[in-house]
Amino acid sequence: MKTIIKMCLFFFCVASLFAQDWWERLDPNAAWGDRDALYQRITASERVVVGEVVNVANAYPRDLVNASINDVVEVFTIRVAENLRGPQAQFVYYVRLAKDDPWAAEEPERERKLVVGNRYVFFLKQPPDQQQWKDKYKLDASTIYYTSVYRGDEHNAWRGIIPLVMPTAKKPNPQQPPIIRQVTQLCAALQPVDPAVRAAALDKLATSGDPVLAKEAQEARKGLQK
Repeated sequence: MKTIIKMCLFFFCVASLFAQDWWERLDPNAAWGDRDALYQRITASERVVVGEVVNVANAYPRDLVNASINDVVEVFTIRVAENLRGPQAQFVYYVRLAKDDPWAAEEPERERKLVVGNRYVFFLKQPPDQQQWKDKYKLDASTIYYTSVYRGDEHNAWRGIIPLVMPTAKKPNPQQPPIIRQVTQLCAALQPVDPAVRAAALDKLATSGDPVLAKEAQEARKGLQK
């Protein structure tokens, strides 16, 4: 019995070390999409938030007789750490759609891998028919639910969800990828209602020395002129 316990502890320690090493080597940009189209992603979103997944629950369709396992959807509760775009909120609710659902084409497979306790940047929009969605899955009528914004197929797309690098024992304050800072700065520049103030903020980003921000700011500047 003692031998079995020792073996279990050994494998647990090895697994923990492997998990820490995996997180330290993770490049969120390489794993979850490119660094481009930040302006398009932001403007296509009703909300952009940095948040932690604190809960996940299954939602089932009303018609269980004709339903399959793929009809089950997951509702993720996101505790908001930063509201980068859209109304202020403490929590938002993101729904991962079933593969055979008519809206499933809007959810790339990589955006289905969310872990409770981990933090992400979410680019969110409401589904095309919110009420129909609530009726189908028996969701709360008073809650607004969101899907992620993305474009293209799995191998040529920009993503609607970007993971933050999680802290580990070796790196309790890990450096985040540049895209996190770039999204935050671009959202801030696009926030002012006054077009002149917004244009000045974008011009400042265009001369910041960051080539990604410069490109995105120039595109946003063109959008102001339309």
